[in-house]
Amino acid sequence: MPSSQEIPVAPGRLPLLGHLPALVRRPLPFVRSLRQFGDVSTVYLGTTPAYLVHNTDLIRRVLVADAGHFDKGVQYEKLATLRGNSLATTSGTAHRDRRRLMQPAFHRERVAQHEVTMREATLELTKPSSGGRAT
Repeated sequence: MPSSQEIPVAPGRLPLLGHLPALVRRPLPFVRSLRQFGDVSTVYLGTTPAYLVHNTDLIRRVLVADAGHFDKGVQYEKLATLRGNSLATTSGTAHRDRRRLMQPAFHRERVAQHEVTMREATLELTKPSSGGRAT
């Protein structure tokens, strides 16, 4: 994993706001555009750096193999005070315990049982309205 000095910073950083305007306006295109800078890139959430990992092998390393060496950071700690200690906001053993509780629901056989329901819900959500737009 490169050091933080070697990780390229996304273009378009604004003083005090960082990359927040780009992330709010067009989040997916903005994040996709960062792949051109390599396996990891830096975006600023206000004045706080956040690192985006674009390589699937590195993502697995961060989330699984070396997960104990990474933390979610102060933003997630602040979010936990607002939203509670959920799977998304916890780390360490609390995260592991919550993840293990939820994991059986995402086993491929369990997900396959819900295929018809998910397909019907997707079709309903993407059905053109009278104006010709997805609802």
